[in-house]
Amino acid sequence: MEAHAGGHDGHPGEEYPGVLVALDWVSEDEERALMKGIDEMPWDGSQSGRRKQNFGPKTNFKKNKLQLGQFRGFPHFSKFVQDRFEQVPLMANFQTIEQCSLEYTPEQEPRSIRIDDCRCFVTCSVGAFADMQVIRERRVCLAYREFTPMYLQEGSEYAKSEEVFCKAQAFWDHLQEEVPPVNGQA
Repeated sequence: MEAHAGGHDGHPGEEYPGVLVALDWVSEDEERALMKGIDEMPWDGSQSGRRKQNFGPKTNFKKNKLQLGQFRGFPHFSKFVQDRFEQVPLMANFQTIEQCSLEYTPEQEPRSIRIDDCRCFVTCSVGAFADMQVIRERRVCLAYREFTPMYLQEGSEYAKSEEVFCKAQAFWDHLQEEVPPVNGQA
């Protein structure tokens, strides 16, 4: 996999240190299987009015709190995405602790990019860099997050994240098991 994709429609593109754009990272068959699994799961409304699915710990950015909540791992249909991170040198040590599906539809008015608390999370998005200027059909972005260094093993807040890391190793069959509430609340 090349670290930098060439031009796009004749434009050479821009270099952004720390940003990897990998074209065709998910095949069309994998995308169909992923979307089938996503659409078999319940959706929840987001603060922005979009639909979302969130699997990860509960965070309160204003109060700087982290809670396990109902988090018990990730749906198995998405495991191949996390496994593939290990094949990319830049992503080899990425430790996913949250997976969020965000839906974009033509009916929604354009919204600016939202940045969460970067003190807690590092984000990897699958499908987020498609041409989002004009949405002509439904799109779903998968955002994967890991903790920042202060929550990792040598970090000052590691004790708060240890149980999350344990749960993040689990993958469950969304068709065979009771699905936890999408928003992590009972």
